[in-house]
Amino acid sequence: MRISRRKTAHFLGKIRLPALGLAAALIATACGGGGGGSASPPAPVNTAPTVNAGGDQTVARNVAVALDGSATDNGGPAGLSYTWSQSAGTTVTLAGADTPNASFTSPDVGADEVLTFTLDVSDNAGLSGSDTVSVTVLRNIAPTVSAGADLAVEQNDTVSLTAVASDDDDIAGLTYAWVQTSGPSVPITGADTATATFIAPATSGSQTLTFSVTVTDAFGESATDSLDVDVFEDLSATSVTGKAQYEFVPFDGTGLDFGQTALRPIRGATIQLIDSANGTVLAEGITDDAGDYLLTTQPNTTVFLRIRAELKRSGPPGWDVEVRDNTSSTTLPLGQRPLYALDGAPFTTGVGAQTVNIQALSGWTGSGYTNARAAAPFAILDTIYTAMQLVLTADADAVFAPLDAFWSVNNSPTITNNRDFDTGELGTSFYRGDLDSLFLLGQADADTEEFDTHVVAHEWGHYFEDNFSRSDSIGGSHSLSQRLDPRLAFGEGFGNAVAAMIVGSTIYFDTQGAQQSGGFSFNLESNSPGSSTRGWYNERSIQAVLFDLFDDNTELGDGVELGFGPIYDVLVNEQADGVPFTTIFPFIEALKARNPGSVAAIDALLSPQRISTTADAYGTGETEDAGRPNDVLPLYTDIAIGGPAVNICSTNAFDPNEDGNKLSIRRFVRFNVATPGDYTVDIITTTIPATGQSDPDAAVFSGGFITAGFSGVADRETFVISAAQAGDYVMEVYEFSYLSGSTPAISQPDSRTCFDITIAP
Repeated sequence: MRISRRKTAHFLGKIRLPALGLAAALIATACGGGGGGSASPPAPVNTAPTVNAGGDQTVARNVAVALDGSATDNGGPAGLSYTWSQSAGTTVTLAGADTPNASFTSPDVGADEVLTFTLDVSDNAGLSGSDTVSVTVLRNIAPTVSAGADLAVEQNDTVSLTAVASDDDDIAGLTYAWVQTSGPSVPITGADTATATFIAPATSGSQTLTFSVTVTDAFGESATDSLDVDVFEDLSATSVTGKAQYEFVPFDGTGLDFGQTALRPIRGATIQLIDSANGTVLAEGITDDAGDYLLTTQPNTTVFLRIRAELKRSGPPGWDVEVRDNTSSTTLPLGQRPLYALDGAPFTTGVGAQTVNIQALSGWTGSGYTNARAAAPFAILDTIYTAMQLVLTADADAVFAPLDAFWSVNNSPTITNNRDFDTGELGTSFYRGDLDSLFLLGQADADTEEFDTHVVAHEWGHYFEDNFSRSDSIGGSHSLSQRLDPRLAFGEGFGNAVAAMIVGSTIYFDTQGAQQSGGFSFNLESNSPGSSTRGWYNERSIQAVLFDLFDDNTELGDGVELGFGPIYDVLVNEQADGVPFTTIFPFIEALKARNPGSVAAIDALLSPQRISTTADAYGTGETEDAGRPNDVLPLYTDIAIGGPAVNICSTNAFDPNEDGNKLSIRRFVRFNVATPGDYTVDIITTTIPATGQSDPDAAVFSGGFITAGFSGVADRETFVISAAQAGDYVMEVYEFSYLSGSTPAISQPDSRTCFDITIAP
């Protein structure tokens, strides 16, 4: 685009002649002859400089631009002065504005824009001229390119790769660059053109070559696309591609919202092509993160797709996850019970590539689950897949222990007598560490978990603790408002927090009831400072601290954003290997040691939850005693081997429902063994509980279980720690009758049993 130039016109004034008049002057100049001499030449006439601001330009954004001006001095005293100025467009900073050649950096425009500049030149006599120039700055949209569809060819074929590219700017054309990114290397002819060729290599069976093409415009912006070329020994083979998906039903704040059901990819699962005639597996692969797959098989064969509810990968990273039906084929061991799988409709492979999709549906038909609930196992599988991806952000080479997830439409929250895997009477969803298995509810109109992603992720969190870290949690019934055994509080708080990390939502929900339309939910970010149960023994306090350490939100006291990596490092090291029980205290001590620059921010999370900012791994220095100082603190009572008895008390004051897992039912002591050998623990009841009979029990640990005393002798427990090695130990001591299901059970609230404890060589 050319902008019209402004010109400054300068006219000479009238020439004054001598007073003789015009005629006399003409006569005088015509005369010649003796003694007169010749007339002097006229003085030079000064005119305004001639100015040229240079040619108009078209440039990209964010590049250096030179303005190439010039001027001619038309007489007058020597010397010119230059002044560049901008008269239109986004304002830029001109360098060398007082020289013929100014420069600037083109602005980062949002659309094509014209900048106008004027060069004014003055001579030393005060005469001036000017000229203008326009610079068009292009937004420059990057080009687009398609490498074409994937190809299937025979060995030794000449294969053409054709890129189709476009560039809205098209200033000076596009450049092409084809490269091979995988497969047996082949020479590429015309790699710098839109159409490249190569000779397919010889092969036995089939192999895949991958090529990419990069298209670059005149301004250096580029786009890349790739394609796969499947090379067959001959075209007696064909390929089947497609997408595997499952229906997911979201939570609407109250229950499941089937009206918002959406398709999600089945990621990382095993997919197979099965010969319909004989059931033979003809091809097998793994779906990618978009749910896509590619399988190669024989042509003109009637087959069907099978997607298996399993995640298999040889490490590192590596995993082995299976979703099975615990209520089917009950004569088999749990680990051999039927694996969930979905079979698609039969089709004929034909010749050449074809696309076949497979979808696992929820089974919901408007008022109930009247069709097969095929989506459920894949929804569970996908939550576990997401959980493993979180771990890989902290440890890219993580290898996961084999995991079974048991789900059934028969898995019920009801228990008639005892928990029964065969009938599905589970009572609740849970993780069993001795089986490395999740057990998940699935009974419609009662409690289903497949779409309750936080519940599945929570139970997976216990699997993570068990296999990557360590959990000393004693389990059992609990709620957000209760004061729990601190090991249970940490385990459940971690389960809730890691579920939010995995799912990416702080709204934890568990849907239940008719048509899964009810249930409960809570927000991990809203632990009220006014809550009377806040503390190191409350799971809500623990989950608030752990999630705030991870997330990037800023709420009450949250000024730290560590992500999962630092949390993972503590869990798999200090928390896994330490002597103290797995409570919030050893976790925080190790986290501060590993992240000294975040100590103040970590403390700011602890204080609102009434958790000591100075306590060590054993909770030494903690002052929050839940209103019962003699029965709660210190968290660990020190005892010296061969020293005097120490007295501690077990109480069910915080356990109105007799669950056996609340604060101070189990009391902790710690001691040090200086010399390896056998040591006798003696526990004598000094305060009898309300039943009139006591049964003290104890268990000894040092980074794991060592030994225990569970004799059942009234009012006394004596046992030996055999061949104890030098080091630190911890021991839990409790009144057995306070435990759930014990005989006799304590029905009186606020009962208390005290013990004298000695340890002797």
